Amino acid sequence: MTRGKHGPNRLSNYRSIHETVMQRFLRDGFVRSENLFFDDLGNGLIELGGEVECVGDIYIDVQKTLEIVSGDGANATVQTINYSYNAYLKGVGNILRYDSPHDHNGVDPL
Repeated sequence: MTRGKHGPNRLSNYRSIHETVMQRFLRDGFVRSENLFFDDLGNGLIELGGEVECVGDIYIDVQKTLEIVSGDGANATVQTINYSYNAYLKGVGNILRYDSPHDHNGVDPL
């Protein structure tokens, strides 16, 4: 398996990295709270979704779809197939939206 920052990864590793990064953001004070969740959608797909509350009344809606490319359970190998990040100011509106390209090749910039 080719490994890179955004290449396929074991689900357990993906979740661990996700938790580590979110805990660092919380500890550093940029993120106030988050309610991100992993949900098995069936058909070999897993959703990572929810909302992140940041300083300055900035909120980020996160929606990512991971595809299981091999294996199952915590040892399954997953790859991001699409993502969407929508940042907005509470009471004001959108400030940034970032979606995966239509011809997405599995590269996730975040």
